[in-house]
Amino acid sequence: MKVTILEGTPEEISHAFPHLNAPVSPISVVEPRPPTPSSSGQEARPHNARVHLYVSTAVARAALGRRELAEEQLTVLRALYSAHPGMVLATTLAQQVGYTRSQFAGLMGAFGRRVSHTEGYDGDAWFFEQQWNRGAGCYEYGLPETVREAMRLEQLV
Repeated sequence: MKVTILEGTPEEISHAFPHLNAPVSPISVVEPRPPTPSSSGQEARPHNARVHLYVSTAVARAALGRRELAEEQLTVLRALYSAHPGMVLATTLAQQVGYTRSQFAGLMGAFGRRVSHTEGYDGDAWFFEQQWNRGAGCYEYGLPETVREAMRLEQLV
């Protein structure tokens, strides 16, 4: 048995079907749900009645400064910084850096790897504010104050 899992918009997935060279069985659409952090972090701020725990300013500074940031990463960080206290849709951020949705997901994964490999990171705190926007069909992102402060201290804004 062979299983193929596709990620993307319904339009992107429907365009991919003819290229699979396999019979298509009934499919189900799974809407991603944001992860739920368990503990730690220095700042907690409710978003849609949820409380997320965020990295400390020290960990955010270490993550931002441990390797050179790509220009696209800086663009995303600065866009989120400017939008504060608002949130920005992933699709909008992807357009700002000239990425597809998949490429943008990779960019956010790179942020995740950067943070998770930073000394002092405990594995539970979030670097970004994020929530699923059902109407837009994508995540929307913001920055907690700890990361905004780290950006100021690292002279990224």
